[in-house]
Amino acid sequence: MMTSVSKTVYSLQPTFAQSGGQPADTQTRATSKSLLPVRSKEVDVSKQLHSGGPENDVTKITKLRRENGQMKATDTATRRNVRKGYKPLSKQKSEEELKDKNQLLEAVNKQLHEKLTETQGELKDLTQKVELLEKFRDNCLAILESKGLDPALGSETLASQQESATDHTDSMLLLETLQEELKLFNETAKKQMEELQALKVKLDMKEERVRFLEQQTIYNNQVNDLTAALKEMEQLLEM
Repeated sequence: MMTSVSKTVYSLQPTFAQSGGQPADTQTRATSKSLLPVRSKEVDVSKQLHSGGPENDVTKITKLRRENGQMKATDTATRRNVRKGYKPLSKQKSEEELKDKNQLLEAVNKQLHEKLTETQGELKDLTQKVELLEKFRDNCLAILESKGLDPALGSETLASQQESATDHTDSMLLLETLQEELKLFNETAKKQMEELQALKVKLDMKEERVRFLEQQTIYNNQVNDLTAALKEMEQLLEM
């Protein structure tokens, strides 16, 4: 538009130079003011350019275009920096949700490890208790054998038989007690092993879930980045 206005002004200069006594520049300014809107910045620029020679006009036009290009480049760079600094709400929300889930999983894993440690301690105590009971049983059998309580001999006296019967009864009670203790221990150990297996399965499932959530978050971040890049490309194409 500046070029067309300049051509119009130059085309009017010879007519006013021949018709009046005023200088050509003064007549050109008056004609430009009467023909074009006063508020047009491009007309003002063309007026200022006509005050010098053609070479000065070209230099000023080049300078103005260069400054205009620099301003556009600065504006574009500022917009890009703002876009880069902007973080989508969906991405922030997904990161916060993943952080909360990871904290919850860490707490659950900690509780499971504590339960596992406690169960292993109980299992160790039960094993020691069984070993003590077995030693006690062996001692009782050794005492019975030291007193000669052997039914195959058949030579014990009545007192010995009574003592043998008493000792046998006590031994049977001890054996029954030991059997009950062993049975209880086996049931407890079996239950503890089942709980340990269940805890192990839960830990494996938790780890798989954490890996899945991490992969899902990475995929969501990639989708958000691609969406933001597409929007930026569309905005650049519209400019």
